[in-house]
Amino acid sequence: MYELKRELLSQNRFQLFETEKQKSYLYDAFSQNIFPIEEMVSDFIFSESEKTFSQKEKEKITECLQYFSKWNGTIQYGESLETHLTINLSNRCNLNCTYCYRDKKHKNEMDLDKVYEIIDYADKYYKTNNNEIIFTIDMTAEPFLDKEKIKAMYARVCEYKNHQKMRIWFMSNGTKITDDYIDFIKEIPIDPFWISLDGPEEVHNANRKYYDGKGSYNDIVKNIKKLQGNDISVKISCVLTKEYPYPEKLFNYLKTLKVSAIQMCPVRNGCEVSLTKDSLVSLKESYCLLYKQIFTEIMNKDFSTVSLLKEDFVMQTVTILFNRCRQAGRCTWGQEVIIDFKGDMYPCLYVFGEKKYQLGNISEKKNSKEFLRQIPVDERVRCKSCWARFLCGGTCHYNAIISKKSEFETDDVECELKLFLIKESIKMVINLMENNADMNGFVKTLNE
Repeated sequence: MYELKRELLSQNRFQLFETEKQKSYLYDAFSQNIFPIEEMVSDFIFSESEKTFSQKEKEKITECLQYFSKWNGTIQYGESLETHLTINLSNRCNLNCTYCYRDKKHKNEMDLDKVYEIIDYADKYYKTNNNEIIFTIDMTAEPFLDKEKIKAMYARVCEYKNHQKMRIWFMSNGTKITDDYIDFIKEIPIDPFWISLDGPEEVHNANRKYYDGKGSYNDIVKNIKKLQGNDISVKISCVLTKEYPYPEKLFNYLKTLKVSAIQMCPVRNGCEVSLTKDSLVSLKESYCLLYKQIFTEIMNKDFSTVSLLKEDFVMQTVTILFNRCRQAGRCTWGQEVIIDFKGDMYPCLYVFGEKKYQLGNISEKKNSKEFLRQIPVDERVRCKSCWARFLCGGTCHYNAIISKKSEFETDDVECELKLFLIKESIKMVINLMENNADMNGFVKTLNE
């Protein structure tokens, strides 16, 4: 019994949760599940004292421990059905955002011959015979500034569709949505369409300005309505900064725009509005209000907020739990590439152009297995001993590079925030179960 306990605890897989109703629940990282647990069993697992148990109690404890021991921590990586490549056509953007991660001095643009070479490389060498190849355009710029080039690229992609299923995708800052752009979005097609908007006018305009200092808010909101008026649903990507760390307020504003999804992303490290330890206090308080709102709505069989936040960190833990999967890594680092105007490849937009992280060049015609390597959460220095690692996947590699000088380390601020969100998510799920919420409706909404 004690040997089983030592073995299980050495695997860093358990976290105990206690509710207002004086009940205990155990989260187990290996089975990716939450179990109601008797006080006697939890006392044995988490207490260091050698309490005396009756034979019947020992049998019950042993049975419970043996139940958990049938799961192991081995992660197997399945082949993705999709192949993703990001093509950096140019570095042009009409906005001068405070937290922008592009190199604004970089003026190189990719010519169409190089674009065609990349498409051919993806089709014949990079990852062959996948269900679909997705080319993401200009994540370091405003893609509509290169609309004619994207049109030409799309025409070439269509020529390859007899080889493999291909499509192109991009998001916009939402400032240049004219009728011909709308026709183009429908032609590709891109629906839903992602747009960046950071909240109400004052909040958004604090960081997302034109080069003349004018805020972009009014243009973007007008264009969101124009897209919706043309039957194109819009998803919003919002950046959370230390200047306005209020996700509950941001969410409740953004949902008034009648969009189809909202994603609130913590700003990257290394800029003047990056999150700090101090700003986490307000951020956590606001997230608590948002979780309370979600709980209340679900109890009333209203899943609208769940639907809007399906792609946000708020719902990540819940989705993983309900699907019994494991978050092996933080992002797509080691699974896809970013390609510059010379055909050089990088693992992440944030390290784009840094030779230390260059993976190679498309001219080498290598299969992705020769140079791509994911960094599993179990290889992150701090993560490997964390009970929440398979719900989290670790922190942003770039954030860790900025704060700890290594992509294998963990950023302290992001780590604290993600662990908080994981705990609050599990508490909410337990609270819903204890109050007989419609969990089937909850799960169905997440998976729709």
